[in-house]
Amino acid sequence: MLLSWLTIPFIGRQHIKRYLSSAMFIFFLMMVESYIAEKKKWWIFPNPPHPYLTGETALLLGLFLAGSLWIKKFTYGHFGKYMLLNALVDTFFFILFIEL
Repeated sequence: MLLSWLTIPFIGRQHIKRYLSSAMFIFFLMMVESYIAEKKKWWIFPNPPHPYLTGETALLLGLFLAGSLWIKKFTYGHFGKYMLLNALVDTFFFILFIEL
């Protein structure tokens, strides 16, 4: 989580101001999704960091939020590139964190 946030200063202040609101909106939607997934038992993260937080909070606050800012910076104005890069990154993390 900390490693991903150490890259944020390299994005630039202007880009952070431009994309932070949309990245926070996406983060909020993902938190709602994780809450629903926990209640419906779609997936389980053992040992959450706090009783009021889901197990994937660290993943969402770290890699997901910082990654959203980077993806938006590199693909601004090109929706097709955004969708492709976002799908590739999501697929990479899915394969990386899946338990076989």
